[in-house]
Amino acid sequence: MRNCDDYRNVVGTADRVHVIGTVLLTTGIGHDKIPAEVIKVPRHARVLSKTQTYHVILRGNNRKEVFIDDEDKARIIAAISEKKGGDHFTVYAYCVMDNHLHLVLKEGKDLLSKALKRIGTSYAYYFNKKYKRIGHVFQDRYRSESIEDDAYLLGVIRYVHLNPEKAGISSAESYPWSSYNEYFKENTRLIAIDEILSMFSNDREKAISDFI
Repeated sequence: MRNCDDYRNVVGTADRVHVIGTVLLTTGIGHDKIPAEVIKVPRHARVLSKTQTYHVILRGNNRKEVFIDDEDKARIIAAISEKKGGDHFTVYAYCVMDNHLHLVLKEGKDLLSKALKRIGTSYAYYFNKKYKRIGHVFQDRYRSESIEDDAYLLGVIRYVHLNPEKAGISSAESYPWSSYNEYFKENTRLIAIDEILSMFSNDREKAISDFI
């Protein structure tokens, strides 16, 4: 268990210290008298990126599979493309696994939260209708990390593309549900490949070689 100080929130006087996020509660009143809102765990504020660029992981609710078959995987990619539009956000990489999605994007007209809400809502409607279910499809708290420089951006893109290999599924180049092979196409509507490849060289063939 992590140190309780990580979750400590002092409410009122010293004889009423509530340790949020653990079973331990030191208080002058009975546990059954503590209002629910007092012991609710506060969410940490997200770290905002100065470059407006993020690596996001969107997981299925309770870590369940939400991209079950090829149709599902194709649908979430289509949803990303549809909601991206012309300039709502920029996509640098994606990888769809069975129970989660990796996405590397830069905010445009849409801030991160709005972009993910639009993508998630679109897919959830499709998923619940297809599988005749109701309720949340994704965890309500997506994971995000800010990306502040080009070197880290390139590292994250490589990490995302290598997910199928690390999971023992297939090589990056053989996996059809990531953006890896988008980087070898002349034109792609979804991925901002030119922006990334230009970091290596203005010569496309050399840039692709270095990218690999």
